[in-house]
Amino acid sequence: MCVENGFLQGMKSISDYVGFSERTILKHKKSFPLMPIQKVGGVWVGDPEGLTAFYRSLARGEENQRTVQAV
Repeated sequence: MCVENGFLQGMKSISDYVGFSERTILKHKKSFPLMPIQKVGGVWVGDPEGLTAFYRSLARGEENQRTVQAV
């Protein structure tokens, strides 16, 4: 897993961290635009703490994922 400055670097690192395939993560990003990953200079970057909070709230069924960014 590639972590730089506290952020996951690359879709493979993000995928390994959250335990979902790269394709599934991209589907989640499309459905939930405020998911805490973004492309920076052509490389996907993710906030590990934000991703943990995001998937926990998603698992709880919280409906505000489209409008409220995970902390």
